[in-house]
Amino acid sequence: MKITSPLFEAFLKCPSKCHLRSLGETGSGNEYAEWVRAQDESYRREAARRLQEAVPETERVAAPPGIESFKTAKWRLAVNVVAQTPDRSADSLVRESQPDEETRGLGGPHHETRSSGRESAPSISHESQSRLASAATNLESRLHAIQRIPSEGRGRPAQFIPIRFIYRNKLTKDDKLLLAFDALMLSEILGREISFGKIIHGDPRSRARERADTLAANPSEQPIVPEASALSQARLQPQVLKVKTSALAGEVRKRLEKMTALLASR
Repeated sequence: MKITSPLFEAFLKCPSKCHLRSLGETGSGNEYAEWVRAQDESYRREAARRLQEAVPETERVAAPPGIESFKTAKWRLAVNVVAQTPDRSADSLVRESQPDEETRGLGGPHHETRSSGRESAPSISHESQSRLASAATNLESRLHAIQRIPSEGRGRPAQFIPIRFIYRNKLTKDDKLLLAFDALMLSEILGREISFGKIIHGDPRSRARERADTLAANPSEQPIVPEASALSQARLQPQVLKVKTSALAGEVRKRLEKMTALLASR
């Protein structure tokens, strides 16, 4: 079973919506939803362009062909990265979960016999089956960007930091869980924990308009001393939030287990 980031986002908002999306159903006639989608895409393109301009051309890539080469990568920034966790079938995971011959030996905790005297395979509980189904699920996402920080010493791996672009000024918990979804997927691919990620968000123009409206409505809040040029420029930049994705990994896994059960049901 494949769970994509759009499906995971739909599940965070509404399980029924997620189930319908998994069946190929699409909504129509919602002009506001279409407007939000257009704003998101426009913001992502612009934010990715600004981020790329801050990195030398020789140290950035766009849509890299294979995430398997990340361990030997030399770039510092990759944008528009489509990635998927390795395929692991449920059958292979069931075999891995069963004890070996030595564990199933006489007197072992899993030793069972039938009336014929032959040893029977240990049963797997419903809870274990749920975990196995979740483990067999493939995760797929289009990462908006990945920052790579070179290793600081011999034998120490480089750091990979997933980045999401969100046009809204105010973030929600779902935004952070989506970033944690990207981090969990990336950690499965690289074989090591991705501790944190970044969310670049906010429309500087809308913040400037909100500030102007506030000052117009409350003249008493007008600054006595003119703002410095540097401060004015800082307010025109998007905001950057650093998120500790490792603290959200457990909640993402629980949501994935529930989502897997939902999509596997009738």
